[in-house]
Amino acid sequence: MDKRQEKDKVDYIVGRNVYFIRETRRISRDELATMLGLTTSHLGLIERGARGATAVTLSKLSKIFNIHVGNFFDDSKYVSPEDDPDADSKIKKLKINSVLTTLSERDLDVVLHLVKGLMVM
Repeated sequence: MDKRQEKDKVDYIVGRNVYFIRETRRISRDELATMLGLTTSHLGLIERGARGATAVTLSKLSKIFNIHVGNFFDDSKYVSPEDDPDADSKIKKLKINSVLTTLSERDLDVVLHLVKGLMVM
């Protein structure tokens, strides 16, 4: 694989992951573009892998999504349902994680107690 093909592959993986995470967090492209200081069309190019995301943009995305920047480069972490039969399960886990990261310590204890109670049933 030459350098251009490698760059294209990385851009595609990053873009697909940005799109997948944005969709699972139910953030519109317009909203995310505004948060990033980008145009909606520029963000669309990144999500399609047609343009690479800068380090600054990836840093902002990691803060917005509350994930490690390295997750954007993971080819196996976030995939579309067409690529992975377990994608629905992964989406549910991401949605749960997204909700849990916003909870206080007290609320997390309540959720843990509820989940444990449901697991016994």
